Amino acid sequence: MSELARLLLYLCLVPLPTLTDDVRLLAAGFFMAFLAQGKSRGRILRRSLIALFTFNLTISLGVILFAVLRSAPIDWEWLVLVNLRALTMTFLVFSCIAHVDLAKALQRWPTLVLLLTVTLGQIQCLYEILRRYRLAQQSRMIGPTRLAERYRLSAAQAMALFEHAEAHTQLVARAMRSRGVFE
Repeated sequence: MSELARLLLYLCLVPLPTLTDDVRLLAAGFFMAFLAQGKSRGRILRRSLIALFTFNLTISLGVILFAVLRSAPIDWEWLVLVNLRALTMTFLVFSCIAHVDLAKALQRWPTLVLLLTVTLGQIQCLYEILRRYRLAQQSRMIGPTRLAERYRLSAAQAMALFEHAEAHTQLVARAMRSRGVFE
């Protein structure tokens, strides 16, 4: 199967979990996607769970707290449905990332390959900046830091990353515009 066909298959599969409200059907779909991944299924599942953990836990706890505060029954079936739907979609996205070479899939469209290259370069640049910030933070700390201090340092890192991303994006956009990419 070509890379483009794989990409199109994943693009068709990812929105499918939104078409059903039956938990059993959704669980069966997740199980089939899980089995189809072969040896990489454990790694993909772990990445999906890590990506979803904080967000889904926050939403689920918020729904439960809201129901408790209003003395309303907790709709457990809906909570399971929403979390399973998010897990299935995230699992499919990470499967696509693991099994599809986007550069090969998009090779027919040079502008898309260029945009993919710029995007991947930006991601690598920001990842390197974040790694350097973390190393600098660790080297300046004598002992363990308090939670408030870690929040403050994380906020400073986030601001620096956003500023760098914005400046770099403006430079890349100017360069691309001068080469006629957006025309």
